[in-house]
Amino acid sequence: MVSIDVAEKLGIDRAASSSPVVSTRYYDPSGREIARPIRGLTIIREQHADGTINIRKISTE
Repeated sequence: MVSIDVAEKLGIDRAASSSPVVSTRYYDPSGREIARPIRGLTIIREQHADGTINIRKISTE
């Protein structure tokens, strides 16, 4: 069995910012801002006090 660490190959840093989140925004798959996570795919954008921005996506049923 061969194991490949995709994050390592792409140079993705796994360490999230330790700075507090100052802003959280939610988006639907078409890019429209929404008030809260929705059923299906939601994109979450978190801005930290140090200016770092984390974007992740969640899928809910």
